[in-house]
Amino acid sequence: MDNQNNLFNTPQNGVQPTMEQPVQPAMEQPAQQPMMQGQPMMQGQPMMQGQPMMQGQPMMQGQPMMQGQPMMQGQPMMGQPMAPQYTEEQLKRMYKGVEFRSEEEKDQIIEMEKAAEEYCNDLSNKTYKELFEKNQEWSKLPSQIFMPFTIKLMSEIGGKEAAEIEAYKAKIANISLEEVEPIRVEITEQHYSDAALSNVFAVLYERKRTCQVNVLEQEFVGYTSLSRTDLQQLREKVNALNFEADIVSAYINKINIQYDVVEQNELQNMCANVDNMQMNELEGIMRMIVNGGYQEKFTAPYITMINNRIEVLQYQELENLTAGKENMDKAALMALYQQLEQGGYNQKFVKRFLVDVRMLIENRKYNEIAAVTANVGVSDAATVEAVSQSVEQSGCSSTILCVPRQKIAEKKFEFEMNELIDTCNNFDMLTNEQADSLIMTVREKNVSDMSKSIYLDKIAQRKYNIALSEVNKLSAFFVQTANKYGIGGDGILVASKSDAFMNAYRSLKAAYPNSGEYDVPAFIMSSPINLSVSYRFVYLNAGNKQALVDVNNINGFRTVKKLFAESLVLELRDGTTIPVSGSVNKQILPVFTQMLNEFIVNVNNKVYIDSFGAPVFNVEPLDKSVYDCSQRTYQLTTDTIKALTINDMCANPLMGEMAKAMHFEANKDWEQYQMKVKTNYPVQADEKLLFVYDKTLLNSAKEGFAVGENAIYVKKGSNPVYAIAMKDVFAVKCDPSGRMFIETTGLDIVALDMVTASPNAVMYMASKLDEYVNAMQLFGTLYA
Repeated sequence: MDNQNNLFNTPQNGVQPTMEQPVQPAMEQPAQQPMMQGQPMMQGQPMMQGQPMMQGQPMMQGQPMMQGQPMMQGQPMMGQPMAPQYTEEQLKRMYKGVEFRSEEEKDQIIEMEKAAEEYCNDLSNKTYKELFEKNQEWSKLPSQIFMPFTIKLMSEIGGKEAAEIEAYKAKIANISLEEVEPIRVEITEQHYSDAALSNVFAVLYERKRTCQVNVLEQEFVGYTSLSRTDLQQLREKVNALNFEADIVSAYINKINIQYDVVEQNELQNMCANVDNMQMNELEGIMRMIVNGGYQEKFTAPYITMINNRIEVLQYQELENLTAGKENMDKAALMALYQQLEQGGYNQKFVKRFLVDVRMLIENRKYNEIAAVTANVGVSDAATVEAVSQSVEQSGCSSTILCVPRQKIAEKKFEFEMNELIDTCNNFDMLTNEQADSLIMTVREKNVSDMSKSIYLDKIAQRKYNIALSEVNKLSAFFVQTANKYGIGGDGILVASKSDAFMNAYRSLKAAYPNSGEYDVPAFIMSSPINLSVSYRFVYLNAGNKQALVDVNNINGFRTVKKLFAESLVLELRDGTTIPVSGSVNKQILPVFTQMLNEFIVNVNNKVYIDSFGAPVFNVEPLDKSVYDCSQRTYQLTTDTIKALTINDMCANPLMGEMAKAMHFEANKDWEQYQMKVKTNYPVQADEKLLFVYDKTLLNSAKEGFAVGENAIYVKKGSNPVYAIAMKDVFAVKCDPSGRMFIETTGLDIVALDMVTASPNAVMYMASKLDEYVNAMQLFGTLYA
């Protein structure tokens, strides 16, 4: 009806009577089903949870008034006095307590009331949706008029809903998967209550799952006979279906199980005859497995099986290849070594053969070098030089060359020493000036620095002897002169080996660096003046400044009068004077000055040379046998190897803090340390230990490693101890992070725990230990 929205507008004259009616609280009922939108609440029934009251309709008796509904005119509220009577005009526009703005509106409502009455006479033939929509329509009309019809609708609508829901449930039982969504939409459009929808949708969901299972069952017919490729395609197809996750997961699981079965069967058939296959067949099978897309959990045992067979074949091939190696010459062995190294063999086996062949090559090289250097001891200089070049160009390892190099170096040293001795062989007759000239001559000689150093040391010894001879005589003469004048005291130190003189002498030489290396003063005086005199110089303090004066430039000492005192000065031949620091008692100053002048004059005139006096220093001649090379013997021994490797490593400053953990024969407590190590490590009683690295804080030798002649022993905390025989060590290495480890010929890796150290230090230690291992392995081969 077009104008029904105007039924409740305010009258034209602006008068709208109101009748106050008490609002009753809603009846408290347990929450069941929500009220359907647009329907009034039935008397005595609870409101459906979650639904608002129908707009425009009053509450049933005992319920609060609905929003937007006008009060019924002409009726007093309960307990209130009667409202004023309506006018005649107002009464004409009223119908059943509802006032209208015009008679036309009133007539329209009456017509609608008649139509509603007719509609209610045929409710049994109406559907739930029709009843719901009619109820929505009546909810917008005056409840005083249409409430009876609404009540009739409500009495019919519940049964209609239940019947239609049951009909849908019966229909759902036979629908296909494609019909599920359309019927869901259809049911949704019927405006059923939430409880009814929940009931029918549960049935619909179960039917949907049943249809999905039926579809998948059709797809899985005969799936146990499918190949891996077909199973993969089936998996992708199932994953692409928009089915329930748990249903898809269950069928995917069935595919995965069957896929694993097919994979295992294929691998088992492929590798059934591995034990009888040859190398090319094994390599083909390996490629098929690796590139076949199989799962690692299934391929691992078959790959191990194939690798074991390959190792057996490779080991047999390596044994055949190296048969008779003991009889090969160096060239054949080197070719064999290259073949083994580049042949692509399993490192687990080939390293053992590489070690054996390498030892044989080193043996051949050692024999060659030994033959070349056999007569070095009786050769001339030209022959020795030619042998030296041949040795350096041989390409042998430093371990092999250490002894030949030592023999050649000592023979060259012998030649050089003979040449130098020809220059001068009577050092005891040299004067100081001759010694200086000879030093210049030696430095220009084309000989090694070591030979020069040794010869220069002999010349230096002569210069020192000359200086000591001078100071012996000069100091004795000074004592004689001082006694003559009665001069002495604690402030005068005469040259001797006493700690007092030696300490003063060191301080004096530090203060006067230009006095020369071998100039020793006859006395050092700190009181009453600061003065020292040698056969060459006068050392004195001049106004807190050091002065070094040649004795040949001195006239003598004299006193100078000042305002309140007299002081001592040194007068030079050119007339200049130098004040002498210190203070001499005025009464003895003349005597003291006379004594110094007499001593200086006698120094200039060398009078002291013929003087008497016992030597202050005893000169010990050099042991010339140190430079005699004729009695040397040459033999490669473990002591030689140790000196070349272990001792060098322990003494190298590069070790830094690591040196605190290193113990070897030079240590005072070495014997006790060996006992600790042999208690904690499985070292044989007769094993000679050369080096121990102790990681423990308290030097308990319970963690670290020990290096002996026969093995390397490693202990890491409470872990088992490793005893690696020298012949089984392939290499000692260091990775870039500074971690050192031993690699055995069987490809085992044994890490060596180190205290905090720089990677360079660890790398150096690894190289020296590796050098030691190589030398010991070679030594065992040569002298087995």
